[in-house]
Amino acid sequence: MQGTKNGNETRVTAGGESRKRVTLRVFGEDYPLKVSAEPEYLTSLAAHVDEMMHRVAAGQPGLGTGRIAVLAALQITDELFRLKQEHETLSGIIEDEWANRKKKA
Repeated sequence: MQGTKNGNETRVTAGGESRKRVTLRVFGEDYPLKVSAEPEYLTSLAAHVDEMMHRVAAGQPGLGTGRIAVLAALQITDELFRLKQEHETLSGIIEDEWANRKKKA
């Protein structure tokens, strides 16, 4: 394994795969990770989780961090499921339209 340092990020190469070390901050806690994804992408994910946790905390004073995390996870999962359903619906509409156009051609 070989490592190189670049700013706040360390690149680690193991088994031919380049992995970066990045520290994400969510709800006041640091999470050091070794990742193959771009740090900017992970930072945006962490920012979304942090935002959702702060929203939950603001709306539910007195909850512990664990409960806040679970409620934020449920809200994020709800967003995901709604978007997946919307995607499936739109994909179905597009497939139907495509099939109709092929029949007419």
